[in-house]
Amino acid sequence: MSFFEEFDEASWEFTYGHETNDHYNVLQVGLVAILHIDKAWELQKRQAVAEAIEVYISKYGDKLQHGYIGNVNQQEEFVLLDSRSRIDRLLAL
Repeated sequence: MSFFEEFDEASWEFTYGHETNDHYNVLQVGLVAILHIDKAWELQKRQAVAEAIEVYISKYGDKLQHGYIGNVNQQEEFVLLDSRSRIDRLLAL
């Protein structure tokens, strides 16, 4: 069983449903990655982060749905084939 299959199976142990509507989840676990990079303003570090993100996407991109770059209140739909734009946006931060 893969990590994602095990995680999906276990996530129901941490799912809280609506009191009167059995088809509505109020709270359910998920995965979030937050990175803090020392001296992240340096171009070499931003390039390394962008490359690491692309490696992650090449392996698990089919599992990603949405995210954000910059404004945490403005989620964007994840587009798998948008690597050049994604790298350029990361380097411009």
